[in-house]
Amino acid sequence: MDGIAKHLHNFSVGPVPTELHSDIDADEIDQAVGLAQYNLTAQATCLLLKLTELNHGIALSQDGKTLYASTREGAYSWDYDPAQSTVSSNNRTLVTGMNTTDHTTRTLLMSQKEIGMLLISRGSADNVDLQATSLSSGHCQIRAFNLTNMTSDPYNYASDGLRLGWGLRNSVGMVEHPDTGGIYSVENSVDELVREGKDIHEDNPGEEMNFHGYLSSREYALQGSNYGYPHCFAAWIPSDIPDNSNLSVGSQFAMGDQNNTINDTYCAKQTPPRLTFQAHMAPLDIKFNNSATEAWVTFHGSWDRTDPSGYKLSMIPFANGEPVAKSDNNTSYMDILTNADNDDCPRNCFRPVGLAIDGQGRLFMSSDASGEIYVIAREQSTNGTDEDASGGGRATDVFPSSSDREFRYVENWQPNAPALSQLHEHIATYLDSDKGICAYTLICPETHNAVHSNRGAVWRAMFAKRYDVPPGKTGKELMLLYMTRRMALWKGARTGFQRGHTAYEVRCMEVLRDLIVESYVDKPFSRRDKPSSKNLKSLRHFIKASNILDNTAFSAHRSDHHCRLLHTLQLLFTHWQLDLSIRSQAQRFDLSQQIVYSHPSKVPMFLDKKWTVNVEYLLHVMNFFKYHMKTETENTLYPLFRELEAFERPGAWDRQLSQVQGIKKLGSQWKGSYAYMPDLADVAFIRSSDPGGMCLDNPIPDAIDYDDGFQKLELDFSATANNVLWPAAFEEHLHALPLSSLCRQLEQSSIQKKKPTSPRRSGRGSQNHHHHQRRLTPPSTSKDSFQPSSSLAPSLESTRAPTPIISGPGLQPRRDYLQFSGSGKDYGFFHCTGILHNLPPQSGIPAWQRVTMMKRFVENGSTSALSPSSSSPPSTTFSTTSSTSSPSTTPSGVSTPLSATETPFGYEESGDDEHSVVDEHCWCYEGVALPGGKIILGRWWQPLEEGNEQRNMGPFIFWNVPDNEARSDPRDD
Repeated sequence: MDGIAKHLHNFSVGPVPTELHSDIDADEIDQAVGLAQYNLTAQATCLLLKLTELNHGIALSQDGKTLYASTREGAYSWDYDPAQSTVSSNNRTLVTGMNTTDHTTRTLLMSQKEIGMLLISRGSADNVDLQATSLSSGHCQIRAFNLTNMTSDPYNYASDGLRLGWGLRNSVGMVEHPDTGGIYSVENSVDELVREGKDIHEDNPGEEMNFHGYLSSREYALQGSNYGYPHCFAAWIPSDIPDNSNLSVGSQFAMGDQNNTINDTYCAKQTPPRLTFQAHMAPLDIKFNNSATEAWVTFHGSWDRTDPSGYKLSMIPFANGEPVAKSDNNTSYMDILTNADNDDCPRNCFRPVGLAIDGQGRLFMSSDASGEIYVIAREQSTNGTDEDASGGGRATDVFPSSSDREFRYVENWQPNAPALSQLHEHIATYLDSDKGICAYTLICPETHNAVHSNRGAVWRAMFAKRYDVPPGKTGKELMLLYMTRRMALWKGARTGFQRGHTAYEVRCMEVLRDLIVESYVDKPFSRRDKPSSKNLKSLRHFIKASNILDNTAFSAHRSDHHCRLLHTLQLLFTHWQLDLSIRSQAQRFDLSQQIVYSHPSKVPMFLDKKWTVNVEYLLHVMNFFKYHMKTETENTLYPLFRELEAFERPGAWDRQLSQVQGIKKLGSQWKGSYAYMPDLADVAFIRSSDPGGMCLDNPIPDAIDYDDGFQKLELDFSATANNVLWPAAFEEHLHALPLSSLCRQLEQSSIQKKKPTSPRRSGRGSQNHHHHQRRLTPPSTSKDSFQPSSSLAPSLESTRAPTPIISGPGLQPRRDYLQFSGSGKDYGFFHCTGILHNLPPQSGIPAWQRVTMMKRFVENGSTSALSPSSSSPPSTTFSTTSSTSSPSTTPSGVSTPLSATETPFGYEESGDDEHSVVDEHCWCYEGVALPGGKIILGRWWQPLEEGNEQRNMGPFIFWNVPDNEARSDPRDD
């Protein structure tokens, strides 16, 4: 069959067609260019029409003089002369109003029984398209349009024509029975199906073949009826479906959790399929043989099934205008042409798409993955006659050998050699598939040399279609890099991840790491015009096709048993872990719960003096909140998280990640949540249990404050905030300031990457960070997204211009760390102040940061006096720090307790000038800002808890929310 692919690709400029019409001439849709004609007898190929919007549908009129084709928006016709291989320059618009996303093919079928009747199938706009419940939407329907009665205006798909059926998710293949005129379709059913909390997508629902009645006056009571989607689907393996009483193969059942409206009783009233096929085989075309005794179906193949299904051509026996098999039969079809090993699919096998049967009974089948057209004919019978293509057929090569090739182009011109090479190079850039380019290189030496020229324009173009282009790479280098990435990602998605130790896992992870580090590498950052990253799109595509988000809940006590790079990648994908549109659920919540409440001495945030981040601990924090945010039955954070707008949910990094001198500020607006155990005895019980020994069916419930929405936090990194005194009392509990050794390590790392343009002080002093003094001005408060009432948190401004900060020996603010202030609300209003500093790269990925802060609730933590609607000031009052005041110090230089006018939050307590800086209303936070500064994960604790047990603690998560100025910017996650 390879010979066929070579011949066909001598002129094909894109993927092999999805639909074929074949007799002596074979017309096809070429998605990169338009309509092409292959003349099998004259050994010639001709481009009929250049129109890049054409994507699938193709049909011929009964007399063969009109050619029909479709785009995602409409259907069109051209006058067609097959003898001259020409079409009219102008087209006629027949049907419009079909533009949607996701399933964009518009299959066309011209009736051979009823003159002028054109059938059009329109699929869903999403995996589960709720708009399909409305007839007026036009989604998920098959309609027939009478072209003989057309006026000058085109039909509107949603409101005109004869409706043959609705509730049809994506009926790509349609056919008319040659004898009876009955209309059949084959439907691609839903992916990622869950029933009553159980994932049943492996073998349910089944793909469908549906019957839609007749176009003639012959009556069919169910014509135009509802076939179930998006609520009801056909069972393939009923035993795998929860609550499966009275279900058999082909029975309609309800997805999700049944309720009083949508349930199996409701679904039983919808029109069932005439036949049901194995799940996820993806039927794309159906054709009858000339004697109408067999229906041939192409099964394109699965993408989300552990054991691939489909990837074959099958035949369904027919008699008296309907299938021989009954509707509940699971052996209704016979496999005719299959791949030797589906484990090699989809990359190393054929994937059937379009079908056509010529007057000699030969069956033509296209394969988009392999770039081939197969011709299948029945073996000669014992009496010497040939029969139609059917079971037991053989593939026949009807194309000429390479030595006899001759091609007739649309324009008859002979360019010179350089121009011809550039033409081949230009044509190759239109090819969307790797196999298409490889096949193009096999046509002749000229095409090979053009594709692999020293300029590398073809591979640079292919690389730029999928990835951000790193500067300084030659075309040859990009070609090798492109091939390495494509192979590694395919292998990783196909084989999956276990512990990250195998060679193919390591290669794939290294590619993923490179995609992360090189994202946005060729795009400057602009706050108002954020560019998109093709690397992020490739990463998201890989994540949806692989299992890399699974098995994240490893024990933090056994970090040496697993691949750190795998865990680091899984942690960086937190925003996709929490994406409700990606099928990934929390794993081993009981184990994660044990880890996040473990004593910090047992599960530290950092593993050594080199500031190696404990990524497994942070993975457990992520998995903990993933369970609460994505588990619908848990009913804690899931309803709140689901109701957030897209821009309010965790997002990906939006600029290139790099390890540079200086500290990158975090965003100002944040949402988040934290968890705790109301009964501290439960913390002791969890810690004393065997690792992972608790039962997930009966976990100890966490307390999560979510009655008034997610916690809100606004941070201020302005110079005013940076002049706020960092008290020694805070440092005693948080150890927030970076060590001198870390600063030197980071400085050396950045110098190696980029030599500084101005001299830098390299001196470092004492590492005792409990002896720092600095000038103080109060923090400013919130601005846009969250702002407490003015009576609670008035704006505090400095009484003079900010002065340079003297931080003590060795450390320099803004170079070695940033100090910030903030305010926010969870169950009450609070203020905070904290320290942000850089961390070394982790597993080769830069831009990690450590965040520590002290959080204090206003009004002594009282919730009764604090609410968003409070109109009177509480007993706590606020004042601006005097410009002449300075903290008193002990002889050792340690900051003493502050006076009422010099508190770090800018407040003074009425009647209590001797209040403690750290009291029972203060809470310590320590976390890690993931690269890109969009997500912070970590732990909180009560600093004054008696004893050393530290049970009053738990996990937290914050994620950055774009401010009003950035909300309209594009997002890549």
